[in-house]
Amino acid sequence: MNFPPSSVHENSSSSQNSIVRSLAQGERLNAVLAEICESLEERLPGVMAAIQIVAPNGGQLIHGSAPSLPDSFIQAIDGIQISPSSSTCGTAAALGERVITADIAVDPKWRNLAALARTHGLRACWSEPILSGNGVVIGTLAIYRTVIGTPEETEIEIVNEFRDLASLAIQHRNSIDAHAEAHARLSNLTANIPGIVLQWSVGIDNRKALTFMSGGVSEIAGVSREALLKSPKRLLRNIQTEDRRDLLHALDECALSGDPVTRDFRVHSGSEKVLWLRLLVRPRRRPDDVTVCDALGLDITDHMEFERRLEESQRELNTKFIELQRTKARLEVQTEALMRTTDEVTKARDMAEDASRAKSEFLSNMSHELRTPLNAIMGFSDIIREQTFGPVGSIKYRDYARDINDAGRHLLELINDVLDFSKIESGNEELYEEWVDVHDAIRSVTRMLHDQAQRSDVSLVVEAPDKLPPLYADEMKVRQILINLLSNALKFTGSNGTVTLTAWYSDSGGYVFQVEDTGIGISLEDIPKALGLFGQVDSAFNRRYEGTGLGLPLSKSLAEMHGGSLDIQSQINVGTTVTVRFPTERVVRKSIETH
Repeated sequence: MNFPPSSVHENSSSSQNSIVRSLAQGERLNAVLAEICESLEERLPGVMAAIQIVAPNGGQLIHGSAPSLPDSFIQAIDGIQISPSSSTCGTAAALGERVITADIAVDPKWRNLAALARTHGLRACWSEPILSGNGVVIGTLAIYRTVIGTPEETEIEIVNEFRDLASLAIQHRNSIDAHAEAHARLSNLTANIPGIVLQWSVGIDNRKALTFMSGGVSEIAGVSREALLKSPKRLLRNIQTEDRRDLLHALDECALSGDPVTRDFRVHSGSEKVLWLRLLVRPRRRPDDVTVCDALGLDITDHMEFERRLEESQRELNTKFIELQRTKARLEVQTEALMRTTDEVTKARDMAEDASRAKSEFLSNMSHELRTPLNAIMGFSDIIREQTFGPVGSIKYRDYARDINDAGRHLLELINDVLDFSKIESGNEELYEEWVDVHDAIRSVTRMLHDQAQRSDVSLVVEAPDKLPPLYADEMKVRQILINLLSNALKFTGSNGTVTLTAWYSDSGGYVFQVEDTGIGISLEDIPKALGLFGQVDSAFNRRYEGTGLGLPLSKSLAEMHGGSLDIQSQINVGTTVTVRFPTERVVRKSIETH
């Protein structure tokens, strides 16, 4: 059966006007929607109207207003899903078209709510989708009856009038909310921007309206943002008089032409301090021919002060430049004299270097002349000492022969060191490289120094792994390095001391020979002296021994000829550790396994 005819009130326009006035006066949305439902129920006696709004997530209908429906039913349909199978309203919102349920009890869309509806006497329902201006569903207007049936055409027309009012109310509120949200978002975005952000509109009648002002304006103007929004002219009055007219003219031209503009001007802040602001304005034209100007004002006071100081500095620089020109002329004269002196010094240096090279070459060439008589002295004294050709008449002669032999050997060692270093210094020393058996070299050196160790009552210890790879080097120079270091350690280690020679190899550290003693040690500041030419560290102990002081620097030079290094670590009365390293490229790694 159809719904019974409803009486139509002739004052429909007055109720609609009342609803529009409520919207214009800014009434809350739920109050306006309640007024719509109540006016509709007056026009259609016996019905219960309900308005639901599409939730922000777009998937549900939330309660808008339903002044005549029971609270428990309102709670049940609040948040109902938008779906073709979810009640009359959920289906209308999903399809975007009118949906009529003549009998709630038998409609499958109501299977979850039919019992509750029957409890409250709700038997029929029809729902109209509420559309926005661009046809998007923004809510539903539902009519509930306590009798089974469908609506008449006149009832649908009346409901559609109020549906349109509900659409106007919801869109109006959405617009206000969107504007408020945009304003809040813009305020948050501009809160941390140094300076101020402004926005104003210019109508076709050239009337200006300030639409946004960031909070930073309070600090610059010395007046609260709220006060300036009420009276924007207060901000203009703070602009320095000679800058104001030019600024306003530029802003008018900007709005008229649509071209961006930048202006610098001075403004009096609340503290009576004059600030420089740089205003960057970018206009845009709306479809309604209103021009919106977005502006950013930056505090450039420090920048302008910097430019002022820069100009002063420029003037000072110009003055100083003139002084520098005069100084330059004087310096050119002095430079010319200095160049002549430098030439003389260079010539003197070259002569000294030539003399040094000549000295080194002379010593190197004298090696045969110096060594030959010494070898003869040592040879004949050794024959007398050993009584090779028969006994010597007096034992003192043998002692004298031994002294001659020892003095000759000592003198030969000194001469060898000087001559070897001279050859290196003169560039005449060469490497004769081959694969060196490190174990053989160590055994040979320690045998040579065995007697010296015994005479000094010092323990000579060797620590090396059984398998060491061959070393690609000059074998004689490797032995010379070890002899120099071990001899030095034995010489400066007292009775009952220990001298330890350690050798090892690793891919990261290369080939390492380390000589450690328990001797008198060297202070930290004396180590560079010990490595210098003819350098001997002054101490009561080492003055008992003569020498050239070339043992350590000679060993260092020989190691560096192989691309290696020599390092000394020492402590007074504790001992000295000398470490010699040869680079990894002088080792064939596979030979470790095959050696």
